[in-house]
Amino acid sequence: MSATAVPENILAAFGVASNAALKPLPGGSLVCYLAGDDVVFRPSEDDAESEQIAEILSKLRKIMPATAEYRVSRPIALVGCSERFVSGGWTAWSFLSGCGRDEIIWSETLHVCRAFHRDLGTLKISKPEFLDRRMNRFRLADRFAWGEASLEEMPNVTNSTVLSRINGPIKELVEFRRPLSHELPNQLIHGDIGGNMLFDSEGKPPGVIDMTFYWRPQGYGAAIVVADGLLWNQKGGDLIKLYGTDADDIQLLVRAVLFRTVTWAIDVPIVSRVSDETWAKRMLPLVDFAGAVDAIKKYLVRC
Repeated sequence: MSATAVPENILAAFGVASNAALKPLPGGSLVCYLAGDDVVFRPSEDDAESEQIAEILSKLRKIMPATAEYRVSRPIALVGCSERFVSGGWTAWSFLSGCGRDEIIWSETLHVCRAFHRDLGTLKISKPEFLDRRMNRFRLADRFAWGEASLEEMPNVTNSTVLSRINGPIKELVEFRRPLSHELPNQLIHGDIGGNMLFDSEGKPPGVIDMTFYWRPQGYGAAIVVADGLLWNQKGGDLIKLYGTDADDIQLLVRAVLFRTVTWAIDVPIVSRVSDETWAKRMLPLVDFAGAVDAIKKYLVRC
């Protein structure tokens, strides 16, 4: 896509000069553009969802403490309409400085994750309608992880090579899954916060981006961070101890690893079928499904 992907009328709708320099930003399945120095234009995949996410972030920014341990972008409203955030399939956000890290500092990542979800929980938001309306590979896998759907109910299940790697771990994880010992209320949680933090060289708090919401207990966000550490980084007992080892912590982690594992089984394209298959062939050998299961198994005796 070229820089002309953001039309002049869209720039004007958000109060950005038509001659603002546009720079494509790397990362993600969507091409975003930085306009000038401080506005990021992001395509909207679903306008109703994009409006609701912008409203949620607006509310969060109003209650964030002055000493918040994280930053989030400010959604930019349309000129002359302070409660609308989508125009012509585009949204606009304030730019967050920083970049990702090659080496994850797990203690910091978990701390930021928990602070973000603590504040998000104080909003007392009702479950947004788009969470049930818009189903994709990840939301389908989330439903399976929580026992709300079976693989047989999924629209497509992937090829035999992938299934040969994940069938065993999925079976074990389902056997590990038990009811939570406490009634943990559901709230909005970011389902991929660990991979969506920006770290600023000037010492600003980490930025949290690319809001991917689910409706689960507050601690599930941290469990997904740890699941990624087990699956992709071969982190074991030390990371689980850092996260927490009581019965509900481990049960949230069981569901998080199940969520991440089952995602591989559901053949619903994210970008395109060819692109997804190419990515999967390259990345599948790097994922340690069995190692993640073995790491969790050591703590089940405490549950």
